[in-house]
Amino acid sequence: MKKSFFICLLVLGLAFQAEAAKQNFGAKVALSNFMELGEFLKDPESYVGKRVLVEGKVVMICAKEGCWMDIESNRTSKIVHIRIPSNMFNFTMSAQDREVHIEGVVERLDMTREEAIVWYSNKAEDAGVDFDPKTITESKTVYIINAHGAELFD
Repeated sequence: MKKSFFICLLVLGLAFQAEAAKQNFGAKVALSNFMELGEFLKDPESYVGKRVLVEGKVVMICAKEGCWMDIESNRTSKIVHIRIPSNMFNFTMSAQDREVHIEGVVERLDMTREEAIVWYSNKAEDAGVDFDPKTITESKTVYIINAHGAELFD
């Protein structure tokens, strides 16, 4: 009986520790099957307008308000922009370099070269990093996930 009790305590302790290592933001993540961001990026167009749950690493955050972040695929080093609509929740700079699951709806943003320069310039300013407009040489298509909920892992 004692042995069973201690095993139950151990299992509960491990479950609590795992939950403590995860922070939830926004709405509770409802989808259960997440895909690594590299998988999503193989055909992002097929997900436009759909709700997805993706996994990636936080590589840039809006330093002003925490209202957006960029996450990177662990497999491809490609990046997707995550927007938090209407500031439903915000991230702190402590999210940098951490693994995250993001649930939200995919949007396609088509920009002329000039619009892309403004967009990337504003993004760089928000993140407190430098941006050279000469790096934008043509129009851009960006896939954004409008986040409803997120799970951030240590």
